[in-house]
Amino acid sequence: MSLALDSPSWLAEAYAAHPDLAPFDELLAAPAMAKVGEYLAGATLADLRMAVAETRNLVADDGIVFGAADRHQERPWRLDPLPVVIGDWRALQHGLAQRARLLQAVFDDLYGERALLASGAIPPELVLGNPAFRRFVERPRKLLLAAFDLGRDEAGNWRVHANRCETPAGMGYAMANRRVVSQVLAGLHRQTDLRRLRGFFHTSAAALLDSGAGETPRVVILTPGTHSDSAFDQGFLATLLGFALAEADDLVTKRGRVWLRGEGRLEPVEVVLRRVADGLADPLEFPDDSEIGVPGLAEAERTGAVTVANPIGAGILDSPDLPALLPALSRELLGEELLLPSAAGPLALSSVPVVTAEGLEPRRFLLRVFGVATADGWHFLPGGLGCVAERSADRQVTRMSMLSKDVWVLPDPAEAEAEVLPSAPRPLQLSAAGPVTPITPRVAGTLMAIGRFAERAQAKARLIRVADDVASDHGAHPGTAGHGGMLVLLGALAALTGYPSPGPDPAAVTAYLHRAALDAGAGSMRYDITRLLANSQQVRDLMSSDAWSIFGRMQRHLATAGPDTELAALMEALLESLLAWSGIMAESMVRDSSWAFLDAGARLERARHTLTLLRHTHSAAAAHGDAVAEFTAERVLQVCESIITHRRRVIAGLGSPLAAVSELALLLEDPSNPRSLAFQLRELAEDLDLAADAELAGRARTLDTARGASAELDGWLDSRLADLGDIERAIGERHFSRQSARQVTEAR
Repeated sequence: MSLALDSPSWLAEAYAAHPDLAPFDELLAAPAMAKVGEYLAGATLADLRMAVAETRNLVADDGIVFGAADRHQERPWRLDPLPVVIGDWRALQHGLAQRARLLQAVFDDLYGERALLASGAIPPELVLGNPAFRRFVERPRKLLLAAFDLGRDEAGNWRVHANRCETPAGMGYAMANRRVVSQVLAGLHRQTDLRRLRGFFHTSAAALLDSGAGETPRVVILTPGTHSDSAFDQGFLATLLGFALAEADDLVTKRGRVWLRGEGRLEPVEVVLRRVADGLADPLEFPDDSEIGVPGLAEAERTGAVTVANPIGAGILDSPDLPALLPALSRELLGEELLLPSAAGPLALSSVPVVTAEGLEPRRFLLRVFGVATADGWHFLPGGLGCVAERSADRQVTRMSMLSKDVWVLPDPAEAEAEVLPSAPRPLQLSAAGPVTPITPRVAGTLMAIGRFAERAQAKARLIRVADDVASDHGAHPGTAGHGGMLVLLGALAALTGYPSPGPDPAAVTAYLHRAALDAGAGSMRYDITRLLANSQQVRDLMSSDAWSIFGRMQRHLATAGPDTELAALMEALLESLLAWSGIMAESMVRDSSWAFLDAGARLERARHTLTLLRHTHSAAAAHGDAVAEFTAERVLQVCESIITHRRRVIAGLGSPLAAVSELALLLEDPSNPRSLAFQLRELAEDLDLAADAELAGRARTLDTARGASAELDGWLDSRLADLGDIERAIGERHFSRQSARQVTEAR
């Protein structure tokens, strides 16, 4: 053991004596892990447990998840806080680059002359009988990306466990891990001189741009969306590269080209970074009848009208039969001995320390590395995605038992770290890594849903907070104005949630308010927040990174809430988070069509909430008498954040001193009140103008906000609600039209 600690802690001693240590343990045998060893020497079990808890919180704050959201399999990403440090990266990188060049040469031959099949260097049955070989591919194309799973053997030598060239997955997770660990172990991170990751993503974006035709090619990332276990990885990768996520519904092929549907027009696409598996990428070419693929994509790639990364057909390079042939193929195709051998059978794998409740345990370690092809050769992400076994007794790392690690690479003084920029004369755009991407119908509909659910959650939180306060003060005093107002407010809440109103019993009222807030079913505030988060994950590339910590905070509040939770405090906490999110989005989103649809959803929902609240309180309260009407109107103004304005105007002698009269003027007609119907319609019209829909903008502007006589109020409110529904349906028909459903796929 080479770990030298001046005062080894019992944690390190116990780890060194663990019976499940691998023949080569990274902490005990790799010199690069010295600083991690020094950290552990001074750490207590409480320190490590705290690091685990902080890691878990930051993962939640960043919204890092694994699993398909649409199948309700989404779960928090699992990350151990202790990094794995690699010091022999230069030699490893040379071997990886050689292997990538070799695979390109094999790929060229298999889809070109097929001389290797003719000579028997590759047995024909291994290719022609492999379903991953795509016979319709008629010419070789460039591999732009590659990933390899690596592990150490018993002597500590790196070996390739598997090629991952079809749809390399995990780059986004690797960067997400670094963001978390650099905060949890900030001191260790600052003290360690290590290679940074950001440059690789700049290089990758440049390489993808350079692969496309024209001076400003458009690049999109073809994703299965929420069907994919690695949807987070794809969304975060889009953010890192600056390219838009596109699902099959967003793309169409016409005149032999691939086009992006958006904002009433088609925009040409020159490069598709593919995260949909070969057999599902094009339903016209494959028998799988895929609905997440793009019909005609293979033909567009075949004619050179679009670059696909990685090319359709690259899955043949991931064949488990190929690695054994690579040494001979390297000599034949490259004239070189293979630098980085493949694993012959199951690898022993090295072990790394993982923090558990009892201390440190060794777990077997697998490293996925990522490369990109540029004009001057292959570049690799310094480190990669570390994966460890679920239990110390496990000798292999499987996809279903994956716990992840951040992987650090020490710099080599002889090798400068460089970023590759797009080749001249193609400049990097300041706004993104390519031309501005229009908002597709799918994205527009998702953004509008986000705006609606965020506003709906806010509105319910305010109403529940006020109703809870009224119930606490007046629930046990039947016959009072406060008690009558409570019953009216509960009736309005029933209309907004769909949950039948309870009787006047105080215990029933308390249980009802908890249900309206925390029930998992549609209509509750929890449901609205859940849908807000789920829709936000679908357009992660458009969300501010600051939004995810707020979402994480909301999830923690909801996860710890129960029947005994104090509702007032919970509503305050959730409102604070929802308002913070609204502020971040308002201050961070460019005022283009993406903002237009997000804001339009909020404006429609706020207008609908105000109308519904008045519809189920104003007349109902008046029927109980003036005292109940006045009490209820004050609470409605409080729910709609307008009570202070009412009181200030009363003091100034403006308007009626009666809240029951003032609420109608303030909440329906006043164009200066951000909570009024008139204000929402004006902002909605501006949003629709921004979305280039002048006709619907005109309808919103001309919608009547002058109420009729009091006796006609309910009918007038119902009419306005119907008008809003008509506008919302028209927006959907004009801007959210979809092409087809989708089906499940997995990116490896």
